[in-house]
Amino acid sequence: MLIRPEDELATWGKTKSLYLKDPKKQQKPRGEFESEVVFKTISHIKGKQSGARLINYITRNHHTDENVKHEELIRSEYTDELGNRNTRNNVIVCDELGNRLSYPQIEQTKSAWAKEFIDRKDTGRVLSHFVFSSDKIKDPLEMSRIVNETLSKTIGKEGFRYLTAVHNDTDALHCHVVVNTYNEILQRKLNISKEWTVLQRMTFAETARKHGYKHVATMKRWRGQSIGDSEGVIQNAKLLEFGAAPYQFNDDNSGSFYIKLDNGATIWGIGLADALGESGVSVGDNISVSHVMAKDVVVTDKNGNEISSKRNQWLIEKVDRPLKLKKEKPSYSAKDFEVVQGAKKLMTKHALLQKAKDLARMEVELKNPTPAQQVMLKSLMKDVPKKTLEEARLVYKRESDPLYQSKLKQVRYLESQLKKGHWKETLTHKALEVERSMSFPDLKARVDLLFPKDVDKKALRHSFAVQQKTQAQIQAIPLLRKLNPEKVPLLIKQLEKEIPNVAISDKYKVQLQKGLAKQTQAEFHSQLERRVATIRQHLTHDKPLSANQELSKVYAALKGQPRQAEISKTLTELRTHISVKRKALTSELSQLRVTNKDLAKGFSSTMTAKERLALNRQIDPVAKRINQIETGLGFKQSQTQTIKHSR
Repeated sequence: MLIRPEDELATWGKTKSLYLKDPKKQQKPRGEFESEVVFKTISHIKGKQSGARLINYITRNHHTDENVKHEELIRSEYTDELGNRNTRNNVIVCDELGNRLSYPQIEQTKSAWAKEFIDRKDTGRVLSHFVFSSDKIKDPLEMSRIVNETLSKTIGKEGFRYLTAVHNDTDALHCHVVVNTYNEILQRKLNISKEWTVLQRMTFAETARKHGYKHVATMKRWRGQSIGDSEGVIQNAKLLEFGAAPYQFNDDNSGSFYIKLDNGATIWGIGLADALGESGVSVGDNISVSHVMAKDVVVTDKNGNEISSKRNQWLIEKVDRPLKLKKEKPSYSAKDFEVVQGAKKLMTKHALLQKAKDLARMEVELKNPTPAQQVMLKSLMKDVPKKTLEEARLVYKRESDPLYQSKLKQVRYLESQLKKGHWKETLTHKALEVERSMSFPDLKARVDLLFPKDVDKKALRHSFAVQQKTQAQIQAIPLLRKLNPEKVPLLIKQLEKEIPNVAISDKYKVQLQKGLAKQTQAEFHSQLERRVATIRQHLTHDKPLSANQELSKVYAALKGQPRQAEISKTLTELRTHISVKRKALTSELSQLRVTNKDLAKGFSSTMTAKERLALNRQIDPVAKRINQIETGLGFKQSQTQTIKHSR
């Protein structure tokens, strides 16, 4: 059964929207007798050392002279000792921009990718190894050109970086491809699926046909077969056309009979005419076709001799069940193609900027380059425009900043959570915090893309700014306590009322309340320290009653508060000091009263004025001390007997 595939590259696979045909270009009809192209996935590499070995492998041809160095194989041509050009030793290595690389440039790419794998801490696959092969393309340069053009239409358009190396060490020319699986633009890895693999083959075949090579890329179920050669059944297909014609429509072949079905199949066999007549089906009917048997017949060969042969017998039946409706294929306009072409230019620009960034990094790392390294840097600079190199130097300088690396880590974490489907309201607020403290425009733009579509970002940012202002006021309370402690209690009461209104979520409401409670507790401890200092001052001035009253206020303030061990110890010590002070003052008061009474007995009517004055001078200090102690203890002031000097 010969099945003709529909060449619909534009609508193939999951990535159909990225690969559109130019509607202005007419597709050339594909001829018969075309060979299949080959595209194989060889391996996937993990780790920088394995990656370096793979690059060394693809850039070294295997039918080379052992005396030829690796760097000699990369040159455009190599001549042996006799001066003969040796094309079998030629290895053509190109990058994603189609630039042919020299040996130093390959080593530079290898070291740059290895450093990237280490910095990214990538433990998964970092490189993928593929092979394109053709039995019609014989020129290595032509092979390299076609493969690079093919890749530029697929992974190159998406911004993936890769190396290609053409080998001619076998009968069939083939090209090795090593792809860096991480895309810095899309922030994702290369997704290799069955559809993706078919897309590479089909694009390769299409590009080869564009350059004049008769190649196709069909699935196994599409490839030309004869049901007469093996048993086969078509269950349900719509009959489109039938008739007599040379086999496979080739005038050099003998006459045969064919039927065409809507599933793309074309079935050949002389016995089909009899089977159609017996079944009574017509064009447009749904039929089933099966190969029944092969019977012996006598036919005439080219020389007119009769020979025995076998002829396939067919059974064709009409099927009443309707066909399943096929989905209509999307149509694309010239505008869609222009959009894709613009995206391709953007990807190419990014790849060139990446190359310039690698060069800028080498300039920084090679602080004192050797003459050979200077020559290499100059040769690399020729491939990069001056404006792009200046831009890359600024970008590399910014990205080397530790602050930039820290912010980039936060942004990548948020992006990973969004990609995993773990995005929650708390992460939206985290994104707001990161955005508010972000000073790098490129990272700020990436954060802006993280917000859900149903979120009013303007209103959310305003609410977050008001909340941040309240948080700043809470954090400024310690400074206000030093400058103007009288305003602190009023500010705390005001913030307690504002927090429920300004908090953008329950989480931030609890967070602000805890912060304010902490400052409130600090204010309480500050007042407690002031009261304790007042109590000590009262004890110093022999006022145990006032000290006891202040201590009672402290106990009242601590009621319902968690009592810390240090505070309890301090209050116990103060109570002991007050009690001891009271006892000491009471004892001293009793002695002073006795002393005052004894002194008062010394007065007599016969005393002279001078003696009376001297006795008053002894009684006055005792009387004052008695009054001071009685005031401190809360006693009523006694009528201490004091005799004034009278003239």
